[in-house]
Amino acid sequence: MSDPLSHSLFQEYPPTELHQQGVERLIACYQNGLERIKAIYRQEVLEIESRNTQGRRATEVVRTKFKDFKQKKTRRKVVTKLPQIQQNISQASGSNSQADNLELPDDQTKIKKKRKQITPEEEKILGELLVYKEELPDLAINEALSRLLDLSDDWTKTKVKAAWRYRKNKI
Repeated sequence: MSDPLSHSLFQEYPPTELHQQGVERLIACYQNGLERIKAIYRQEVLEIESRNTQGRRATEVVRTKFKDFKQKKTRRKVVTKLPQIQQNISQASGSNSQADNLELPDDQTKIKKKRKQITPEEEKILGELLVYKEELPDLAINEALSRLLDLSDDWTKTKVKAAWRYRKNKI
Protein backbone atom coordinates (compact mmCIF):
# COMPACT_ATOMS: atom_id res chain seq x y z
CA MET A 1 0.00 0.00 0.00
CA SER A 2 1.13 3.51 -0.69
CA ASP A 3 -0.45 4.86 2.53
CA PRO A 4 -1.08 2.11 5.12
CA LEU A 5 -2.39 4.68 7.65
CA SER A 6 -5.55 5.23 5.58
CA HIS A 7 -6.57 1.54 5.54
CA SER A 8 -10.18 0.85 6.60
CA LEU A 9 -8.89 -1.48 9.34
CA PHE A 10 -7.68 1.52 11.35
CA GLN A 11 -10.75 3.75 10.90
CA GLU A 12 -13.13 2.42 13.57
CA TYR A 13 -10.55 1.75 16.32
CA PRO A 14 -7.48 3.89 15.71
CA PRO A 15 -4.43 2.34 17.45
CA THR A 16 -2.29 4.41 19.78
CA GLU A 17 0.80 3.69 17.67
CA LEU A 18 -0.80 4.98 14.46
CA HIS A 19 2.05 7.06 13.07
CA GLN A 20 4.74 6.45 10.45
CA GLN A 21 7.28 4.94 12.87
CA GLY A 22 4.61 2.63 14.32
CA VAL A 23 3.65 1.42 10.85
CA GLU A 24 7.31 0.73 10.04
CA ARG A 25 7.61 -1.31 13.25
CA LEU A 26 4.46 -3.24 12.36
CA ILE A 27 5.80 -4.10 8.91
CA ALA A 28 9.22 -5.06 10.34
CA CYS A 29 7.50 -7.18 13.01
CA TYR A 30 6.78 -9.96 10.53
CA GLN A 31 10.40 -10.28 9.46
CA ASN A 32 11.64 -10.08 13.07
CA GLY A 33 9.13 -12.73 14.16
CA LEU A 34 10.18 -15.00 11.33
CA GLU A 35 13.82 -14.73 12.38
CA ARG A 36 12.84 -15.41 16.01
CA ILE A 37 10.86 -18.52 15.05
CA LYS A 38 13.78 -19.83 12.99
CA ALA A 39 16.18 -19.27 15.92
CA ILE A 40 13.84 -21.12 18.30
CA TYR A 41 13.52 -23.94 15.76
CA ARG A 42 17.31 -24.27 15.55
CA GLN A 43 17.60 -24.21 19.38
CA GLU A 44 14.65 -26.39 20.44
CA VAL A 45 13.94 -28.78 17.59
CA LEU A 46 17.21 -29.26 15.72
CA GLU A 47 19.38 -28.54 18.79
CA ILE A 48 22.08 -27.06 16.54
CA GLU A 49 22.51 -23.99 18.73
CA SER A 50 22.56 -23.72 22.51
CA ARG A 51 19.20 -22.87 24.07
CA ASN A 52 18.71 -19.14 24.73
CA THR A 53 15.33 -18.15 26.18
CA GLN A 54 16.27 -14.51 26.68
CA GLY A 55 14.04 -12.04 24.83
CA ARG A 56 11.53 -14.53 23.43
CA ARG A 57 8.54 -12.43 24.48
CA ALA A 58 10.03 -9.16 23.27
CA THR A 59 7.89 -7.21 20.83
CA GLU A 60 8.62 -4.03 18.97
CA VAL A 61 4.93 -3.27 18.54
CA VAL A 62 2.69 -2.05 21.36
CA ARG A 63 -0.19 -4.48 21.87
CA THR A 64 -3.58 -2.80 21.91
CA LYS A 65 -6.59 -4.63 23.29
CA PHE A 66 -10.27 -3.83 22.97
CA LYS A 67 -10.51 -3.03 26.69
CA ASP A 68 -7.95 -0.23 26.12
CA PHE A 69 -10.37 1.40 23.66
CA LYS A 70 -13.24 1.05 26.15
CA GLN A 71 -11.17 2.65 28.94
CA LYS A 72 -10.15 5.47 26.64
CA LYS A 73 -13.80 6.02 25.70
CA THR A 74 -14.95 6.13 29.36
CA ARG A 75 -12.14 8.55 30.24
CA ARG A 76 -13.30 10.82 27.44
CA LYS A 77 -16.85 10.75 28.82
CA VAL A 78 -15.67 11.64 32.33
CA VAL A 79 -13.51 14.49 31.02
CA THR A 80 -16.45 15.94 29.10
CA LYS A 81 -18.72 15.66 32.18
CA LEU A 82 -16.30 17.51 34.49
CA PRO A 83 -16.42 20.90 32.68
CA GLN A 84 -20.23 20.71 32.61
CA ILE A 85 -20.37 20.02 36.35
CA GLN A 86 -17.96 22.87 37.09
CA GLN A 87 -20.02 25.18 34.93
CA ASN A 88 -23.21 24.16 36.75
CA ILE A 89 -21.54 24.75 40.11
CA SER A 90 -20.28 28.19 39.11
CA GLN A 91 -23.75 29.16 37.87
CA ALA A 92 -25.38 27.80 41.01
CA SER A 93 -23.00 29.60 43.34
CA GLY A 94 -24.67 32.88 42.35
CA SER A 95 -27.93 31.88 44.05
CA ASN A 96 -28.12 29.61 47.08
CA SER A 97 -31.49 28.08 46.14
CA GLN A 98 -30.01 26.64 42.94
CA ALA A 99 -26.93 25.38 44.78
CA ASP A 100 -29.14 23.31 47.09
CA ASN A 101 -30.88 21.65 44.12
CA LEU A 102 -27.65 20.84 42.27
CA GLU A 103 -26.99 17.12 42.13
CA LEU A 104 -23.64 15.66 41.13
CA PRO A 105 -23.35 12.33 39.31
CA ASP A 106 -22.74 9.26 41.49
CA ASP A 107 -19.06 9.01 40.54
CA GLN A 108 -18.48 12.65 41.52
CA THR A 109 -20.23 12.53 44.92
CA LYS A 110 -17.73 10.09 46.42
CA ILE A 111 -15.44 12.21 48.54
CA LYS A 112 -12.66 10.55 50.45
CA LYS A 113 -13.02 11.17 54.15
CA LYS A 114 -9.92 12.39 55.94
CA ARG A 115 -8.69 10.25 58.80
CA LYS A 116 -8.99 11.83 62.25
CA GLN A 117 -5.70 12.81 63.81
CA ILE A 118 -5.58 11.77 67.45
CA THR A 119 -4.22 14.40 69.81
CA PRO A 120 -1.69 13.54 72.56
CA GLU A 121 -4.40 14.00 75.22
CA GLU A 122 -6.70 11.54 73.43
CA GLU A 123 -3.75 9.17 72.97
CA LYS A 124 -3.13 9.23 76.73
CA ILE A 125 -6.78 8.37 77.48
CA LEU A 126 -6.74 5.54 74.94
CA GLY A 127 -3.43 4.30 76.33
CA GLU A 128 -5.03 3.84 79.74
CA LEU A 129 -7.40 1.27 78.20
CA LEU A 130 -4.49 -1.02 77.34
CA VAL A 131 -4.55 -2.52 80.84
CA TYR A 132 -7.46 -4.64 79.54
CA LYS A 133 -5.88 -7.46 77.50
CA GLU A 134 -8.78 -9.76 76.53
CA GLU A 135 -12.02 -7.78 76.62
CA LEU A 136 -12.88 -4.14 77.08
CA PRO A 137 -15.65 -3.67 79.71
CA ASP A 138 -18.54 -1.30 79.01
CA LEU A 139 -17.76 0.70 82.15
CA ALA A 140 -14.24 1.46 80.90
CA ILE A 141 -15.57 2.35 77.44
CA ASN A 142 -18.16 4.75 78.85
CA GLU A 143 -15.62 6.42 81.14
CA ALA A 144 -13.07 6.85 78.34
CA LEU A 145 -15.81 8.03 75.97
CA SER A 146 -17.00 10.74 78.35
CA ARG A 147 -13.42 12.01 78.75
CA LEU A 148 -12.80 11.88 74.98
CA LEU A 149 -16.05 13.75 74.23
CA ASP A 150 -14.81 16.60 76.45
CA LEU A 151 -11.90 16.97 74.01
CA SER A 152 -13.65 16.25 70.68
CA ASP A 153 -17.17 15.42 69.47
CA ASP A 154 -15.90 12.83 66.95
CA TRP A 155 -15.82 9.88 69.35
CA THR A 156 -18.32 7.01 69.58
CA LYS A 157 -18.27 3.66 71.40
CA THR A 158 -17.36 1.92 68.16
CA LYS A 159 -14.42 4.23 67.55
CA VAL A 160 -13.15 3.76 71.10
CA LYS A 161 -13.31 -0.03 70.73
CA ALA A 162 -11.57 0.13 67.34
CA ALA A 163 -8.82 2.38 68.72
CA TRP A 164 -8.31 -0.01 71.67
CA ARG A 165 -8.15 -3.03 69.33
CA TYR A 166 -5.69 -1.26 67.05
CA ARG A 167 -3.37 -0.31 69.92
CA LYS A 168 -3.69 -3.76 71.52
CA ASN A 169 -2.71 -5.51 68.27
CA LYS A 170 0.10 -3.04 67.69
CA ILE A 171 1.78 -4.05 70.96
